[in-house]
Amino acid sequence: MKRSSIVFLFAFVTIVVLATVYLSISRTKLEKQMAIDFTVERIEITPTLRAVLYDKSGNKLRLQRFVFFERHGIQPNDIIVKEAGAEVLKVYRIDSLGNKTVHLQMNID
Repeated sequence: MKRSSIVFLFAFVTIVVLATVYLSISRTKLEKQMAIDFTVERIEITPTLRAVLYDKSGNKLRLQRFVFFERHGIQPNDIIVKEAGAEVLKVYRIDSLGNKTVHLQMNID
């Protein structure tokens, strides 16, 4: 290969890596500042055992730093809450008496 091709390839790989790191950091900051109040209506389990959560309008809960798996036991009518700026996400479950209890608590990775 010519020297210019090697330099171009190195520059391209460096730009891609830096852009990926920058986007990941900015997405994490955005997700940390986001407030979440999501009531689960429907759950799909993927072949990799991840739980994809939908609300009553069919909107998917899209989070990068919090991943739900089948083993977490999320059920319809569970409420997912995160305050803006918080690093903790909580999943609440309402029992048959109407009491709201914390079913799951997750920290930002």
